[in-house]
Amino acid sequence: MRTFIAMPLNHQQANALLKLGCFYRDKNLSWSRLKNLHITLQFLGQKSVEELTYLQFILRQQVQMRPLELNLEHVAGFPHCRSRILAVTIAPHAELTYLQRQIKACVADSGLLDVVSEADFLPHITLARTKRVQLFECMPVNLTLCVSKFELYQSLQGTQGVYYRVLNSIPG
Repeated sequence: MRTFIAMPLNHQQANALLKLGCFYRDKNLSWSRLKNLHITLQFLGQKSVEELTYLQFILRQQVQMRPLELNLEHVAGFPHCRSRILAVTIAPHAELTYLQRQIKACVADSGLLDVVSEADFLPHITLARTKRVQLFECMPVNLTLCVSKFELYQSLQGTQGVYYRVLNSIPG
């Protein structure tokens, strides 16, 4: 199954974020579902139930998370202004970066990290996608999100597009 680890947003947070995108409504974008909005911490790819069970055990043993207040910076193309993705970027946050590194280390220690990427962690929330590269004007945002957990997700393809199913909350 295709999987990833992310921080979920509550309904109120997700609704507020999608409203930020109204400035871009004329860009012919495919908007993310409200329930699909999240902050990705680690993409895992295709993993078996056994591999995920082992990873969940390691994460519960080694990763401690406390609630975080994350400041949103702007709505813009991601990772650059010319992009196929419209996202909300998150201001640098030492504890979020540390959490992501802990999770990545657990994935690596469990032997499930397929590709070791040296790219910097760029926390963001994908709002929409487009089929071709577009220039997105950067719009400043002054919002704070409170997040208190991360979850293991399965990515599924349905008749209405991609949707995500929570496999486990860590810490629960």
